[in-house]
Amino acid sequence: MKGVEAHALPQLTDQWVFLLTRTFTFSPNDPNLGPLPAHDSVKAVRVSDRSEVTVAAFTSAVTTVTVDNLLREQFSPDGRQLVLSVVIGDTGRERAALVIVDLATGAVRQLTMDAAYNDLQPAWSPTANGIAFARTRIGAGDAGIWVVDAGGAIPPRQVLADDAAPGVTAVFSWTGDGSGIGFRRGFETARYSVLEVATGRITQVGELFVNGRDCCDWRQGGPAFVGALEVSPDKSDQSIVVADDGLGRTSRVLLTRPQQTGSDLLVRARWRPGADDILYVSVTGDRSGQPSSSEIVVTPSTRAAPRSVIRAPEQVLAAWTPDGARIVYFQGRGFGGIWMVRPDGSDRQGLASFGGVPEANIRQLDLAVVGY
Repeated sequence: MKGVEAHALPQLTDQWVFLLTRTFTFSPNDPNLGPLPAHDSVKAVRVSDRSEVTVAAFTSAVTTVTVDNLLREQFSPDGRQLVLSVVIGDTGRERAALVIVDLATGAVRQLTMDAAYNDLQPAWSPTANGIAFARTRIGAGDAGIWVVDAGGAIPPRQVLADDAAPGVTAVFSWTGDGSGIGFRRGFETARYSVLEVATGRITQVGELFVNGRDCCDWRQGGPAFVGALEVSPDKSDQSIVVADDGLGRTSRVLLTRPQQTGSDLLVRARWRPGADDILYVSVTGDRSGQPSSSEIVVTPSTRAAPRSVIRAPEQVLAAWTPDGARIVYFQGRGFGGIWMVRPDGSDRQGLASFGGVPEANIRQLDLAVVGY
């Protein structure tokens, strides 16, 4: 497909680590030339033999639109397909559309066609073919949440109306049983909410505020929800919140990290597969010229008993392996590597390293692990 380059995985076996990277290229002859357009790539590393392949490369940002992909929410339930929001179209007429990459063949299929919209933040249902996504009308603002069948046989349908306020709707993920869609509306004052698709009923998960799209995680059973949320939207304390039921109606704060630097964060809360442990990343902001640091933390969901796994003086993106036996993480800022470690911090192994290219600004955006 024009504008999207894709390649198949050599084999759909073993565990694969997927890393989403954005590259902004600057002109060496004109330092005033901005960093757009930006280009994203999805690289895959096989755990068993460290082999690597770039499964997708595409334009991700122009002056009129920027896409926001969260890999772990965008794989089909069997892991064989990946839905992406990408920038397509001729110069001056670009928009964001959804495409599906077949990881077995490398084929790319455009899923959404309406040129009146930007289609953003896709999330694939864990139990079916429904893909939820946020829409904005080009030149006219928010267009709510839509769901489209991954096969393309059924056209997109709107399940949450446009936001009348001057804000935007952001899609996070489906709930663990596929009955609801996690989302937020607004900007600084946005709280995490759940739309029950069958009824249209909306549940707000607690009273705390949501930051990035990678804040939270759902699973079937209980507790069902875990999230890294903020006490207030203005440089506030950070909390890990859990909710017992499948729509987040009964939530409680598990632990709170007091704000110390004004830019401390808790991010990427994740359930451990097959257990009640929670992984999250604790980020400490700048202090007296020191670089910000990150710490991978694991705690049981039954009580606040956080234990440190890894500390790093850099950005960290972390995720469980599908069997819950290890944690895979990227460490670095543009230049860095992918590592694997046991939850107690032992047996640290390097899986891959990534360098940069001249006159480019590189940023790693997301990491996910899929088992076949």
